[in-house]
Amino acid sequence: MNKRSCVYMPGDNDGYGKEFGFFKEGVGQGRYRVLGDLTRVRILMTLVGEELCVRDIASGLELTDSAVSHQLRILRNSRLVKFRKDGKNVLYSISDEHVATIFREGLEHVEEL
Repeated sequence: MNKRSCVYMPGDNDGYGKEFGFFKEGVGQGRYRVLGDLTRVRILMTLVGEELCVRDIASGLELTDSAVSHQLRILRNSRLVKFRKDGKNVLYSISDEHVATIFREGLEHVEEL
Protein backbone atom coordinates (compact mmCIF):
# COMPACT_ATOMS: atom_id res chain seq x y z
CA MET A 1 0.00 0.00 0.00
CA ASN A 2 1.27 3.42 -0.89
CA LYS A 3 2.07 5.51 2.20
CA ARG A 4 1.46 8.79 0.40
CA SER A 5 -2.35 8.75 0.49
CA CYS A 6 -3.44 12.19 1.77
CA VAL A 7 -0.03 13.65 2.48
CA TYR A 8 1.03 16.73 0.58
CA MET A 9 4.44 16.36 -0.99
CA PRO A 10 6.52 19.41 -1.94
CA GLY A 11 6.44 19.75 -5.68
CA ASP A 12 2.79 18.74 -5.93
CA ASN A 13 2.02 22.34 -6.71
CA ASP A 14 -0.60 21.52 -9.31
CA GLY A 15 -3.41 23.71 -7.99
CA TYR A 16 -5.60 20.77 -6.98
CA GLY A 17 -4.99 20.95 -3.24
CA LYS A 18 -3.22 18.63 -0.90
CA GLU A 19 -5.92 16.82 1.02
CA PHE A 20 -7.09 14.67 -1.88
CA GLY A 21 -3.75 13.62 -3.33
CA PHE A 22 -4.80 9.97 -3.22
CA PHE A 23 -6.90 10.46 -6.36
CA LYS A 24 -3.68 10.61 -8.35
CA GLU A 25 -2.66 7.11 -7.32
CA GLY A 26 -5.35 4.70 -8.53
CA VAL A 27 -6.03 6.52 -11.80
CA GLY A 28 -9.74 5.70 -12.21
CA GLN A 29 -10.60 4.18 -8.86
CA GLY A 30 -10.68 7.42 -6.87
CA ARG A 31 -12.49 9.31 -9.58
CA TYR A 32 -15.26 6.73 -9.76
CA ARG A 33 -15.61 6.86 -5.97
CA VAL A 34 -16.18 10.61 -6.26
CA LEU A 35 -19.06 9.91 -8.66
CA GLY A 36 -20.87 7.93 -5.97
CA ASP A 37 -22.40 11.13 -4.59
CA LEU A 38 -25.60 12.29 -6.29
CA THR A 39 -24.93 15.98 -5.61
CA ARG A 40 -21.55 15.78 -7.36
CA VAL A 41 -23.11 13.95 -10.31
CA ARG A 42 -25.79 16.64 -10.56
CA ILE A 43 -23.13 19.35 -10.54
CA LEU A 44 -21.17 17.58 -13.27
CA MET A 45 -24.30 17.18 -15.39
CA THR A 46 -24.98 20.90 -15.00
CA LEU A 47 -21.47 21.71 -16.18
CA VAL A 48 -21.54 19.54 -19.31
CA GLY A 49 -21.22 22.02 -22.15
CA GLU A 50 -21.33 25.07 -19.84
CA GLU A 51 -19.06 27.21 -17.75
CA LEU A 52 -20.79 28.45 -14.60
CA CYS A 53 -20.05 30.19 -11.32
CA VAL A 54 -20.97 28.72 -7.92
CA ARG A 55 -24.05 30.92 -7.55
CA ASP A 56 -25.47 29.82 -10.94
CA ILE A 57 -24.85 26.15 -10.16
CA ALA A 58 -26.39 26.50 -6.70
CA SER A 59 -29.52 28.27 -7.91
CA GLY A 60 -30.02 25.79 -10.75
CA LEU A 61 -29.78 22.81 -8.41
CA GLU A 62 -31.53 24.50 -5.46
CA LEU A 63 -28.48 24.09 -3.20
CA THR A 64 -26.59 26.54 -1.03
CA ASP A 65 -23.46 28.22 -2.37
CA SER A 66 -21.53 26.62 0.47
CA ALA A 67 -22.69 23.09 -0.41
CA VAL A 68 -21.79 23.60 -4.08
CA SER A 69 -18.38 25.06 -3.20
CA HIS A 70 -17.62 22.07 -1.01
CA GLN A 71 -18.54 19.58 -3.74
CA LEU A 72 -16.66 21.57 -6.39
CA ARG A 73 -13.53 21.40 -4.27
CA ILE A 74 -13.78 17.60 -4.25
CA LEU A 75 -14.45 17.52 -7.99
CA ARG A 76 -11.51 19.87 -8.63
CA ASN A 77 -9.19 17.78 -6.50
CA SER A 78 -10.18 14.67 -8.43
CA ARG A 79 -9.58 16.62 -11.65
CA LEU A 80 -13.09 16.17 -12.95
CA VAL A 81 -13.69 19.93 -13.08
CA LYS A 82 -11.44 22.90 -13.65
CA PHE A 83 -11.83 26.58 -12.98
CA ARG A 84 -10.70 29.87 -14.36
CA LYS A 85 -10.94 33.37 -12.97
CA ASP A 86 -12.70 36.03 -14.96
CA GLY A 87 -12.17 39.23 -12.99
CA LYS A 88 -13.80 38.62 -9.62
CA ASN A 89 -15.75 35.62 -10.88
CA VAL A 90 -14.58 32.02 -10.73
CA LEU A 91 -16.06 29.92 -13.52
CA TYR A 92 -16.16 26.12 -13.37
CA SER A 93 -16.33 23.66 -16.25
CA ILE A 94 -15.77 19.99 -17.00
CA SER A 95 -12.02 19.34 -17.01
CA ASP A 96 -11.88 17.66 -20.41
CA GLU A 97 -13.96 16.11 -23.15
CA HIS A 98 -13.52 12.58 -21.75
CA VAL A 99 -15.49 13.46 -18.62
CA ALA A 100 -18.23 15.11 -20.68
CA THR A 101 -18.40 12.08 -22.98
CA ILE A 102 -18.86 9.71 -20.04
CA PHE A 103 -21.85 11.72 -18.86
CA ARG A 104 -23.41 12.15 -22.29
CA GLU A 105 -23.16 8.43 -22.98
CA GLY A 106 -24.44 7.61 -19.52
CA LEU A 107 -27.50 9.78 -20.13
CA GLU A 108 -28.14 8.15 -23.49
CA HIS A 109 -27.93 4.74 -21.88
CA VAL A 110 -30.35 5.65 -19.09
CA GLU A 111 -32.83 7.15 -21.58
CA GLU A 112 -32.80 3.87 -23.56
CA LEU A 113 -33.82 1.81 -20.53
